Amino acid sequence: MTRLGYGRLSFLIVQVPREGILQELDAALFEELQQLPSFHFVEIFVKPGKPLKRTIDCYTFGGVVRLMHAEEAQLEADYERIRVIEKGLFIVAE
Repeated sequence: MTRLGYGRLSFLIVQVPREGILQELDAALFEELQQLPSFHFVEIFVKPGKPLKRTIDCYTFGGVVRLMHAEEAQLEADYERIRVIEKGLFIVAE
């Protein structure tokens, strides 16, 4: 069997300084996420105006990103970049 590529799901960890109401996603970081070479799909679980809690278990993720790429190194680099992006992605209302 020949491997055609690599794939990975990345669950977005909510790492906000305080819990509250999701105001918005940081537009620049969300755009960067979608421009990653291995990006295939994203689903955000929390909508603006709804309560946002920090991730503490498998029920409190902020969303999921599907990555797929022919090169494993690119997939891993993009995964590591997502870990940085998620730190500023969710903006809580004041």
